[in-house]
Amino acid sequence: MSFKLESFKSCTTTLFIPQKSADIQKKSRKLNYADKEFIIRATIENVGVTKTHKLRVALKGGYECVGPEESDYKNFRKKLGNIIGNKDAQLVVNKMNERKTFYSDYSFEYKCVDSVLNAMFWADETYKVFYKEFGDVISFNPTFRANKYGMVFVPFTAIDNHKRSVTVGDDLLSNEKIESYCWLLEAFLKAHGKNQHWC
Repeated sequence: MSFKLESFKSCTTTLFIPQKSADIQKKSRKLNYADKEFIIRATIENVGVTKTHKLRVALKGGYECVGPEESDYKNFRKKLGNIIGNKDAQLVVNKMNERKTFYSDYSFEYKCVDSVLNAMFWADETYKVFYKEFGDVISFNPTFRANKYGMVFVPFTAIDNHKRSVTVGDDLLSNEKIESYCWLLEAFLKAHGKNQHWC
């Protein structure tokens, strides 16, 4: 069976979208600079994408006043994460070094192996005051690899006069080898003004 086209009449039809449905067009759902900045600032403050969108809707006065949908916010956040990618470690090191320049009593040490962040230790002036006051007995308890980087978080803690735990230093380790713990203890002692080699 075959068909033959005898005649063809071309007519242009324009589909008009009612004004009340204009907000579902792709053009109106596009994120503007203010939306992107809002998402980035919320991400820095650890606010999730869904809450960020709901907050934006509340601030703007309703869903009809906000063009982008929650899925648009999620897509932008995902793209943002892909842009940062494996540069997270460098961002953290830069931020910690920046703090070191602004705060005179801030200690930060890090160790890289083959251009990969292997360990980092930090202690601010509050940690150092706690160490001077309550540093007779120090404990550290490594956590499991519960963060997205699979690093071990090692908080150094002491007990204050009210029998509460106070932090005197923090560390992230990529592994639990003896060499890593030796480096960690030396960084801890260096931060608190003591020079001693463990290994």
